[in-house]
Amino acid sequence: MHNPAVAGVWAWEHGVVGVHREEVRRLARSAFVPAATGRPLLVVPRLLGCRALLLTDDGDEAENHLGALLDESHRERAAISVAHILTVRAELHIRHGRPDAAARDLAAAQAELPLDRLHPLFLPYWLALSMITDLQNGHTERARETAARPLPPLAHESATTAQLLFARGVLARTDDEPHQAREHFRACGRWLLRHGCVNPAVQPWRSLAAEAAHTLGDTEEAGRLVHEEVRLARRWGAAAPLGRAQLSLAVVTEENRVENLRAAVATLSAAPARTAYTRAVIELAAAEREENERRTAVALGPAATALPPVVPPPGPHVPSAARPLGRPPGPRPAVLPGRRTAKAPDHDAAVWHGLTTVERETAALAAQGLGNREIATELAVTTRAVELRLSGVYRKLRIRGREELRALVQEAEGS
Repeated sequence: MHNPAVAGVWAWEHGVVGVHREEVRRLARSAFVPAATGRPLLVVPRLLGCRALLLTDDGDEAENHLGALLDESHRERAAISVAHILTVRAELHIRHGRPDAAARDLAAAQAELPLDRLHPLFLPYWLALSMITDLQNGHTERARETAARPLPPLAHESATTAQLLFARGVLARTDDEPHQAREHFRACGRWLLRHGCVNPAVQPWRSLAAEAAHTLGDTEEAGRLVHEEVRLARRWGAAAPLGRAQLSLAVVTEENRVENLRAAVATLSAAPARTAYTRAVIELAAAEREENERRTAVALGPAATALPPVVPPPGPHVPSAARPLGRPPGPRPAVLPGRRTAKAPDHDAAVWHGLTTVERETAALAAQGLGNREIATELAVTTRAVELRLSGVYRKLRIRGREELRALVQEAEGS
């Protein structure tokens, strides 16, 4: 007999294990089909079904269910249910790149159910989403205050503590502290594995720990973690976690870099993670140019070094045609549609791999057409920090500004 409550719980339990994605999708959808007995559907199993759909990259479907659940709970004046539904929808907004909407839902959830009334087992989940939202909205200091908030003893027994550890790792990454970031991501992984959660779609802790280890020069750990992430993401089969894992693989390993980047670009083109997609395109453009220049040097032999390279002087800052402030955030194209970009001059693209993680993230957002203020908000830094990072990017890549940066992206997309 069909039992929607059991289906919702099973969808989440199977989803965190990271196998049989189609079965998880089927179970999650079954959680919303009324039982033959006519009994009203329970809220928590349906929330678990929605979270399972987030793992399968079916976010739009989950959002529709969450909206219906919210209307139902409002009619019944069930404040606790409303708060939980809004919090899950905030996670959806974060995954879809809508931090403003996430902030609104979290504020509404807190109005329905103040923090001092939250169950300790649920508190780490709320705090983690709050930290990520604040970081994406530029409220770094508030995120630090949340990270330092003491937890009640029972909260340490919650599986959602892993999400709080992950958020602390993201905060350390934002603060350019790779040692702390790696430790937090490792702790997040230990907590998830302890609770049987293997699926990288829940939290990509392995990829981010690998990138932190790579920054610290620990290539052995970086390679081990990222290869495991790719294997698990491929087994699960959703585009977003697989594309992110393929991108991290290309970042931390030299072998087959171009092939790995091409795979990441192809995978992420079908995923909602647009910033990761743009970063992958820029990395691919640089890697392909580096490979072509290496082949040319080998073909020319000693003649290739007869003349010194011409390094163009740094040019003035080229302002971007950014989207107007206040436009609702959402997926952005890697190149502004209808805009012709100047072709980037030939330069030694090998230095792309000498950029820091924060420089690469800043360059990816600039290539999407965001202005400095918008980039500062996305990365939770000051506008001056963005200017300094972009100046470093232009200097290291030996380009003159955003037009040439976008030309790299355009060139890679056309290749």
